Order: sequence, then structure tokens, then C-alpha cells
Amino acid sequence: MLRRPFLIVFLAVFAFSFLTLGSVPASAAAPTATSTTTAPSATVLAYRLHLRESPAASAKSLQLLNLRSVLSVLGRNTAGTWLKVQFGSQIGWVRATFVRLTGVKRLLDLPIVS
Repeated sequence: MLRRPFLIVFLAVFAFSFLTLGSVPASAAAPTATSTTTAPSATVLAYRLHLRESPAASAKSLQLLNLRSVLSVLGRNTAGTWLKVQFGSQIGWVRATFVRLTGVKRLLDLPIVS
């Protein structure tokens, strides 16, 4: 006996919600998303890591980075093997395998830069 009134109330509430959702403006119905993403960064995992002028092991070394240095990531090369980074006022390239990325889910989600 208790099940029948519950079912009727449930169906009434469901029907009321279904009918009234169509009358709510889309801007009021959808919550606005706030952006809480942080800029991608990289932490140096090597004892000493070269910050290079271009994405090549033979490129001129601009600076030696220490273990646990934090770099701002600007992008990656096409293959995803090198990252263009900024450390202080210096901009250069580091090998992606020697850093840990934060602020991005996958390395390939970074923009390709030259």
C-alpha cells in the first residue's frame, strides 16, 4: 500500500521538473564555469640540466639548471621531446624526459611552438 502513493508523488515531481526545465533560460540553467587552471610548469629532475638555445642536444647551452628548479612551460616541439621554457628572464629549451610537468594532463596537450 505504501508503494503506490510514493510512486505517484515521484512521478508528479518528475513530471513537474521535466515541464518546468523548458521554461528556464539557458543562461540561468547552466552554471558558469570559472577557470582555475594554472599555467603549466616543469620541475627539473636532473642534478644539472642544460637550458639550450634550440631543441637539440648540440645547441648552445644558455644556462645550467639545478635539481628541483621550477620552470614556466611555454610549449613543446612537434615530437614532444623538448619543452620551451622560461627560467627567470631566460627563455630556452630543455629535454622533456628530465622534467616533471604540472598544470597539464599530458605533454601532448601543450601547444607546439618554435
